[in-house]
Amino acid sequence: MFRRAYQYTIVILLLASCSGRQATLPIDTPEVFAPSAILRSTVPPGTDGNAIYDREGATRQIEAFIRQNPGGIADGLRGTYGQMVPGADSTFFLPRGEPFRGEFFLHAGREHAHGYGLLCLLDYLQVPCSPEAARFQLHEGIAFGDAVMVPITVTVTGEGLHDLLVVFQEDPFLPGPAGYDSFQDRTLPNVRFARASLSVEGSVAAPEGAYIQGDRRPADDGRLPGFVPSDLAEPRGAGPTRGWIIWTETRAPAGGMLDFYLHVGREEEHRYGVVAFVDFEQVPIHHGGEVHTPLYVHSPAGEWRSMPVSIPVPAEPGEYELRIVMVGEPHARLDVLTLAEQDALSPYPHSSARVLLRVE
Repeated sequence: MFRRAYQYTIVILLLASCSGRQATLPIDTPEVFAPSAILRSTVPPGTDGNAIYDREGATRQIEAFIRQNPGGIADGLRGTYGQMVPGADSTFFLPRGEPFRGEFFLHAGREHAHGYGLLCLLDYLQVPCSPEAARFQLHEGIAFGDAVMVPITVTVTGEGLHDLLVVFQEDPFLPGPAGYDSFQDRTLPNVRFARASLSVEGSVAAPEGAYIQGDRRPADDGRLPGFVPSDLAEPRGAGPTRGWIIWTETRAPAGGMLDFYLHVGREEEHRYGVVAFVDFEQVPIHHGGEVHTPLYVHSPAGEWRSMPVSIPVPAEPGEYELRIVMVGEPHARLDVLTLAEQDALSPYPHSSARVLLRVE
């Protein structure tokens, strides 16, 4: 179950099985065909329930695919036999009080060696991927054929559904405008994530969030932004094509606030969770006099919405990396969605470009 994201990256989610599931329902429509509870798989006899599940031959298939199709990467999440959910590639059953135990994997198929920075989000709050791990991990020198395996152990508090994401970027501190590969370009919105849904005792209750809509903007040429973070209130360029201006540099006073805009809009109605990182450490997002971590956004169908926001700036002068990431349908029931449908939840692009933040 390989899927290709952007031009150069292969993203693979190998979690529990390959079986398809029912189609996405509109967000305001009750999931009348979805089971009312998430069931736990039966651990095969003689199998350690705490062992990481790896579908037979999956790793070999990934390695063979990369050899035959160089130029990409393969990544995903795996859980244990004891926490698997039947027929669901990205949902796990957690007994009350038991942490999720799993593994993030990344297989490299690039011609040159690269570094990969990653972090974990639980319910859109940054947490260490495991109790002993740093909040941000950098794995350097990953060459063609190499693999990175990152243990994941996170503890969920509360009932219901919870979202787990492993957010990562290739060469996160890329210095120049472009490198020896065409995808090494600071204008590319290439922050990625692997996502899983964690259900405590099979509950499908999702936490409620306070969603904002922002101000409606005229899409006079019929074009909607998808997701465009920008320091401009009007991010469209001039001329007949009127493309979206890419935000790559900004300045802010040390210890102050950085003001910018989130421009959102797609043909379909969606809800999103927005998170911000400065040097890959999460920072709160301020909007309308309130502090949000994360910021939840509601995007009506066929409308361009714009909202002014701000984030706190480090107290020390210097150059920092700023990233804004948007995730579609927070706390959605992933067990009733195919991988393609899960991909369609998030906008394109779902992250900012590499924004160089100069703190003065």
